Amino acid sequence: MVSKNDRLVNYLVDTLVYSILLSIFHALPFGFKYYFFFPMLLFFLYYFGMELLLQRTVGKFVTKTKVVSSKNKRPNIIHIFMRTILRFFTPIDTFSYLTGKEQGIHDVLSHTRLTKLETK
Repeated sequence: MVSKNDRLVNYLVDTLVYSILLSIFHALPFGFKYYFFFPMLLFFLYYFGMELLLQRTVGKFVTKTKVVSSKNKRPNIIHIFMRTILRFFTPIDTFSYLTGKEQGIHDVLSHTRLTKLETK
């Protein structure tokens, strides 16, 4: 099981990367800043794309963790889609960590979990 400290580092690094991406897109001249839904779309694409393709976000690269299904296999597109959508309910998800759980609501409801990469 991945520690809460690893999860906190994941969150902080991914928030920083997302913020940088958002700043870059807002600085572009062709108007992303005028679409109120763009920050949510970018958030979705960052988590969904990274976890679907690599099973990891930048934060998970830092902590050497990855997303797996509850059966310890590569998660399918439905797992990752559910996991990403459930992240939009962050206050509820954050509360689940404060109650002593090692898994957040987005893990439990999407039938996924984080695991440490095996070192050789």
